[in-house]
Amino acid sequence: MHTSEKCIDRTKITAAAPEGAKVVWLDGRAMRDKCSLMREFAHGFSFPDYFGENWDALTDMLDDLTWFENISAYLLVVQNYSEVLADGSQRDREILRDLLQSLGETWREPDGAGHVTGFNVLLAG
Repeated sequence: MHTSEKCIDRTKITAAAPEGAKVVWLDGRAMRDKCSLMREFAHGFSFPDYFGENWDALTDMLDDLTWFENISAYLLVVQNYSEVLADGSQRDREILRDLLQSLGETWREPDGAGHVTGFNVLLAG
């Protein structure tokens, strides 16, 4: 997980992504509370309809992502990160930060075929 206080150039980030990478852009201004955060993640990652909109369900969805095919890596870019959960609790902010941190570790594990799909997170602003 990486953080930046600077604005992120969407064109440059997308162009720099490796071939076959899935880049997901989320805006913290649309995720000021837990409910809106869950909706934004569901939309950005095209979660199945059965997504439960809670922390365990979010973790399960982000650990899976099998509905995307032939992805070489994932890059989640959260712009205006300072706005994320601004109307939520400190505990929810901690849970989200821990969840995002663990994604990189989870996705570093090779799958059954020995293939590793990276998952990087960039928190900006």
